[in-house]
Order: sequence, then C-alpha cells, then structure tokens
Amino acid sequence: QLCFTLSKMKNYLSVLSLNVNRIEPKLNQIRSLIDNFLLNGAHLSIISIQETWCNHSNILVNGYKYFGKGRQQAQGGGVGILIKDSFQCEEIINDNYFREFIHEAIAIKASFNNFRCIVASVYRPPKANNLNLNLNDSINLFLETFTNYLTFLSSFNLPIFLSGDLNLNLFKINDLHSLSTRLFETLSFGGFINTTALATRLDLPTYSLLDVVCVKNYLNNIRLSGVLPCDLSDHFAPFAIFSLDNPEPKQPEFFKRRLHNEANLNNFYLAMGFESWDNIIASEDIEYCFSSLTETFLKHYNEQIPEEKIRFNRRVMPI
Repeated sequence: QLCFTLSKMKNYLSVLSLNVNRIEPKLNQIRSLIDNFLLNGAHLSIISIQETWCNHSNILVNGYKYFGKGRQQAQGGGVGILIKDSFQCEEIINDNYFREFIHEAIAIKASFNNFRCIVASVYRPPKANNLNLNLNDSINLFLETFTNYLTFLSSFNLPIFLSGDLNLNLFKINDLHSLSTRLFETLSFGGFINTTALATRLDLPTYSLLDVVCVKNYLNNIRLSGVLPCDLSDHFAPFAIFSLDNPEPKQPEFFKRRLHNEANLNNFYLAMGFESWDNIIASEDIEYCFSSLTETFLKHYNEQIPEEKIRFNRRVMPI
C-alpha cells in the first residue's frame, strides 16, 4: 500500500529509520527491501540506520551512498545513513556528538537540484555498561548531549530530517516527570516534530514507541507517516514522506530559540497542571491520547515559553 501511494507521487523525499542489529549480515535483506520499492514504482530516498555494529563506511548498496560511524573500543551500537546517489552529500564532522554507549550520531548535508537539507541518524544505547553509570545518569547524559546536538544541527539553518532509535518510550509522556517526557520536551523545545505516532516495538502485552522520524523546518510538506513491519530486528521501521513539489520558502537569516528561564518553565508547568487529563486517562485510543497530549503541550509551550530570533552568523562555526 505504501509503494502504491508513492508510485502516484512524482517528486517526494522518503525517510525510513531502521534498527538493523548488525548491518553487514543483513545487507541482502536491506537490498531486497529497496528492490521491493523499486519494483513497485517507488523509492526510498534516505534510510537512517542504527545498531550497525560497524566502524567503517565500506557498505555497498547499488544506487546509494553510505555514511557510517561506529564504536572503536567495543562491539555493538553504531549509526549510518544510506542516501540515494542522486544527492550531493557531505558528512558533518563533529566528534562531540558520537559518545560511545551514550549518544551515537552521524549527520550529513545533502542537496538535490535546489533542495538542501540535513539528515541525521541517532542511537541511544539502552545500557552504558562500559561507563559504570546507572540508567538514570546515562539517560540524563544522553539528553544533555542530545539537546546540544539539536542546537548544533539547527544552526545550519536548513530543513532537518532526524531519525533514530532513542530507547525511551514516548507513549509514557503522560507522566510530566518521566524521562520520556524530558525527551519529548527536548525535541519540542528544539522545534523538532516527531512524525511517528504508532508503536515501533511489541513485546506483548506491552508496546512502546522507541523509534522516531523527526522533522524541523519542513513540516508543512509532510504527506504521510507510519511504521513498516520489519524482520531486521525486533523494532518496526518508522517512515515519513515529504513532498518536494512546493518546498517551503527559503528560511530567513536567523534561527529561533526558546527562552527557557526558570519563570517561563514554572508558568508552563503550572499551566499544564491546571489542565484536566480525564479524557486521556479514560481513553484506550492511543492515537487520540498522543495527539491530544501533543496539542495541549504545544499550546502551553508556545504561550508560556516564547521564542526569540537569533541572527545566523555565517562567519562563526557553530559549536
């Protein structure tokens, strides 16, 4: 059905996120997935990959360029990006944001005709065994690094497509003090909108939303999103489709930043506290709960934590 929908579109960007749990033994499966789209008149523009277990970029997939980054001191983890070879690409080098067992990320600048964007793949390992950190400390360290990473990517003043396996269940954001809520706030405060609203991992009777495809500066062009069943790992694969026919106007020479001072945050928490959550608590409709909570959150977020405009200085390399 997804291939049929894409075959009716002429000019689009498709983003798929895959947790592969070792890329090299599964290259034929990835190639078969790509071929299945092609045989049905569709294509995957970008495949964001996590848990590559691979510390080199010698991954060959016909019709695609591969960028990868992996651990040097231990097995596991690692991230990569497969992107159609019709794109002109350049890896964004910044070793501050690949921290083994904490925050593993890779990003590229990509262009196709007159369209330019940033593509990023992020993986948060569920455990930081080699660093002698407890779970809360490792997640806090991830969120701190991730916040800085989003600011870094935003400083390029381009549309951003960020995908990844973040290993925090975004279905738990009804608890305002949970680490999942902090992740949701981090994305929202940075202007990143998660397009994935369905479960990406099932362990019946439980289910969770661990994998995301997020967008910034190009949300108006989204046409479709969802998840695909996938036998490459125990995660489903989230995807999002964006139209390139009517790109958003060129961004002005500034970026926006939220005023996260103590007074604004307290006002925000108070406003959220005065809301009634009875309808959400009583509902068993996951999509309704997620969209209703998101709408309420963004309403108070925009009211209580206003934006300020910062002019983009091309002479200063973002840190």
